[in-house]
Amino acid sequence: MCFIEKKVDITITTEKDLITYLKKNQSILKDYFYRDGVYSFRQIKDNDLELLESWKTISPITIQLVVANGHDLPEEFIVCFYWIEVGTIKIDDSKRLTLNIYEKDFISILDISVVLDDLMKEKTE
Repeated sequence: MCFIEKKVDITITTEKDLITYLKKNQSILKDYFYRDGVYSFRQIKDNDLELLESWKTISPITIQLVVANGHDLPEEFIVCFYWIEVGTIKIDDSKRLTLNIYEKDFISILDISVVLDDLMKEKTE
């Protein structure tokens, strides 16, 4: 399977059962509002509720920092690393940002620091 710029998955196959399955279970396009290299942020959709529920049983890596007033980030969104959902970011009323990383096997502390550095750059610009 490959990914094309127009957000379309293409699978080369002649297996009728697979084609029927894929047509029946087409994925919902993700709403990425920020991408930078290997990580991205996206809106939470209804089809993410099962994933978010499964993360409730995992002890995350949690990092907090304060964001600037006037930022344009949503209150809660998903963090992806190489297009894999790895955690969430929540911003409360006091402008405290909480990054929770649940899929620790897919992202290193160094990569998490890159995300945080970029968030801090956004804060100061």
